[in-house]
Amino acid sequence: MTNDRENMHQGYPKETLVRFLKAREWNVAKAHKMIVECLNWRIQNEIDSVLERPIAPVDLYRSICDSQLIGLSGYTKEGLPIFGIGVGHSTYDKASVITLMLAICLVGYNYSQNHKSVWFEAISTKPNKGTSYVS
Repeated sequence: MTNDRENMHQGYPKETLVRFLKAREWNVAKAHKMIVECLNWRIQNEIDSVLERPIAPVDLYRSICDSQLIGLSGYTKEGLPIFGIGVGHSTYDKASVITLMLAICLVGYNYSQNHKSVWFEAISTKPNKGTSYVS
């Protein structure tokens, strides 16, 4: 259970506890119950070893992965997830996908007031740049 607990907070135990406390409106008893339930769920569903199990059927999985133009491409220095999205028309070859990639952070996006467009914090190749507009 220690390994599951360490994997759950991923090196941020204080932040994880605060997240659970906020979720239960700072009620310690309810937050404790929620953490215990979360850990039990991780153990019952073998979450920490899910990537070690083979995905079947492999050919179907591989064909889906190869046809998608979106996916997790890494993490920022702050640990935020970066998703790459292929934009525009693509021939599905590696060069066109790399050329058309738009890296965005899932954390830190803000909706505009009319909710018809979204501002994303993005990874840029230029220093001190980092905002992309998607309509």
